[in-house]
Amino acid sequence: MWKKSITLLILIGQTGCDIEWKQKPDKVKWAMVDTGKLRTTFYDTFKKTVPYPPELLTSDEISRMQELTKKQISQLEQDGRENCRKNVDGSAKSLPNRTDENETIIMPSGEKIIRPKRHQYPSEAVRPTASASNAFYECIANIQKDPLITELQNKLRSGYEANIARGKFDQETRKKFDDFLKTAVDKYAQSKNFQLILNNNPENILYSADKIYIQATDDVIAFISDNQLLTSPADTNLENQVR
Repeated sequence: MWKKSITLLILIGQTGCDIEWKQKPDKVKWAMVDTGKLRTTFYDTFKKTVPYPPELLTSDEISRMQELTKKQISQLEQDGRENCRKNVDGSAKSLPNRTDENETIIMPSGEKIIRPKRHQYPSEAVRPTASASNAFYECIANIQKDPLITELQNKLRSGYEANIARGKFDQETRKKFDDFLKTAVDKYAQSKNFQLILNNNPENILYSADKIYIQATDDVIAFISDNQLLTSPADTNLENQVR
């Protein structure tokens, strides 16, 4: 009798395990959304709701200012170098003029060769040349100390800083847009009773029992447009905009 009881318990246990294994988890209503397409569709419109501050120059204005400033600096440096050369040339002209005298050299064979005589400057005439050379390099070094060049270099740096400020503003705008998209997609999911929204990336999809992928991108685009979510400033609470 006890053998029958043990056998019955084993059968019940096996049946229970089998029943539990065959139970399906609750279905989750989910969809996929191509966020890349949403960005392409709405980003330009979104940027209009977040205009640049008036103190920020446009990219074209910054480029023109930088190009003009660089040309002005280059011209001033070129003029400065030319002035330095003129000063050195003026010092060189004070040296004695070379003569075109010839000299006769008698070779061991007794042959006479006539050639231009090598001119030797007196030692006292060489010193101004070294002094002029030092003055030239000092003159070149002082070009960058020109107040006008310094002012233009500061202007050039301000252009770089303007580019950085504009880049930071663009970065903040992109972050606001990402927040906007997330909020809009969440509101769409609530309106359609979707419990899960995945980015349109196959790597995000681990398992689908029904092997059915609901592509909701176009529906989300229509949802954002129909509810006019981009007609108000970007920092407006979307809770009051969605019908």
